[in-house]
Amino acid sequence: MIRPARSSAALLAALLVGAHAPVGGQSIALSVGRYFSGSGMMFYRASLGGASIGGLGWETYGTLATGPENLTGRLLGVGGDLVVGRGGRAGPYGMGGIAIGVGTGDHRTFWSSWSAGLGYQVIGLGPIGLQLEGRYRWLTDGRRTGVELSVRLGGNLESSHRSTAPPPVSSKPPSESEPLVSSATTERDFRAIGSRAASVVHVAIEVMGTPYRWGGSSGEGFDCSGLIQFAYRQQGIELPRSASAQASAGQSVDRELAKLQAGDILTFSNSGGPVTHVGLYVGGGEFIHSATGGVQRSRLQADDPYGRWWWNRWVGVRRVLQGE
Repeated sequence: MIRPARSSAALLAALLVGAHAPVGGQSIALSVGRYFSGSGMMFYRASLGGASIGGLGWETYGTLATGPENLTGRLLGVGGDLVVGRGGRAGPYGMGGIAIGVGTGDHRTFWSSWSAGLGYQVIGLGPIGLQLEGRYRWLTDGRRTGVELSVRLGGNLESSHRSTAPPPVSSKPPSESEPLVSSATTERDFRAIGSRAASVVHVAIEVMGTPYRWGGSSGEGFDCSGLIQFAYRQQGIELPRSASAQASAGQSVDRELAKLQAGDILTFSNSGGPVTHVGLYVGGGEFIHSATGGVQRSRLQADDPYGRWWWNRWVGVRRVLQGE
């Protein structure tokens, strides 16, 4: 079997990642698989993916295949998968998609393929996840059909905000003598919204102090977008999973404190580009979010040492509930 040169695999990964400018909330992955058809083939993939509504995600990839052992040449191509249920926690998921490309050597032809199967996330270590996948693949090259088994190692780009966040000096949960916001402000802000939005805020308040967990969206731990999704889900409202996707949820609101309502989603960016972090506005210039120190409250304030850091990175507001 012809083995791919290391430089070819590196070039494939560089071309794929370079062709897709990273966007907050997306993921990158490398995988290698054995295609059990005839003498067998080896598939190598570099992929870029993202999440959407209801646990349905997408993935695009570049692929390099070698073999079978009795033939020379390689298959080069691109493809895409739809993925259901793959997240930051261990468990099963499904996927299926198509790929097209060209071949070299004995494979010098155009080829196409479709596949479908199941995967299982074995472990998740911070932003890195290890998955095992098995799929049935039909390939026009040699009119092959067979089972492909692969190992996938993926990382999430959304967690990049963690490395640049300031020390969580205001991260401690409020004590009885230190209310989340003043009672007057809370009453005024909650009168301006409906009961469902107020309930969303109370859900977030109740999980104050929960640790940060990449990919987390439950009481065991939250990442920033997982907290927002969890709070809204308790009221029967399903939001996208990633921070970048939540930045398009609901309706846009002017970025002015006076126009904010409790329950609004605040979006942040480290560099003024793609959204890398989200928080839930609670009133009084404060918001709840999950960052390095866990689920905590922070203040949007230009003249406050910690609040200024968030103020300078605050890029937008999204309103999901309109007086419900």
